[in-house]
Amino acid sequence: MKKPMLDFDDLKYLNGLLKIYPASAEKAASKQLAKCALDLQGKAQLQAPKDLGDLRGSAYANVEGKDLIPETPDTDPTTPRAEKTKGGKLEAVIGFTEPYALIQHEELGFRHTDGNAKYMEKPYMENKDKYISSIGKAVQNALEKAEVNDGSS
Repeated sequence: MKKPMLDFDDLKYLNGLLKIYPASAEKAASKQLAKCALDLQGKAQLQAPKDLGDLRGSAYANVEGKDLIPETPDTDPTTPRAEKTKGGKLEAVIGFTEPYALIQHEELGFRHTDGNAKYMEKPYMENKDKYISSIGKAVQNALEKAEVNDGSS
């Protein structure tokens, strides 16, 4: 039985695809993840309890270790921001820096005139399928675009 042979041009083309696809797909996923992170941050800010607005104003989002919106000073500088990603991973961190953010999020017994508990969890659960789908579509579009640009379709 004769083995299929690949010539130098085929291998060169294949190596090119292997280099292009992951980069374009990862870039597309990162860009869409940033859009999703900002969307979730905005939704969480609108649902966070509001008294003076410090909690809502302490919201942040970063993707792959980079802040999506320039960092604003904490009203309590002794409270560190949540650990940021180190980069190199496709990961987003969305949170609030105020020292009382966690208790406001978790305590269901508090009565708020504006906002509510679970202000991060509720919008995430309501939108996670949309976020996952949009990232998948961005990757698929990047791969299809790479194929068209490579002339392989």
